Amino acid sequence: MLRKQPTKRGMGLISAAGPMVNVILAILFLGMYFATMGVLQKFAFYGFGINSFLAFFNMLPFLVFDGAKVFKSNKLLYILIMVPATALTFAAFILWGMIK
Repeated sequence: MLRKQPTKRGMGLISAAGPMVNVILAILFLGMYFATMGVLQKFAFYGFGINSFLAFFNMLPFLVFDGAKVFKSNKLLYILIMVPATALTFAAFILWGMIK
């Protein structure tokens, strides 16, 4: 059975799915960080940092990263994902004490 290749728009949406999930997870972990204590707070701390950094790193518009594919297909979608990913990554660095 032959399948059609995804369009440029389709490739952009597929590539945007991963970083979007990372942004959503980072927001959920951030809420969990402030709502819990103890081991769960530590778990949320690392979950927030890892997911925010993954979203930011994947959205860099270089070569084979998802960001390049999203940027080529839809610049508005790129901005709508990259802005929160950048803000969450800076918040993670502040939370980790790397930025004062």
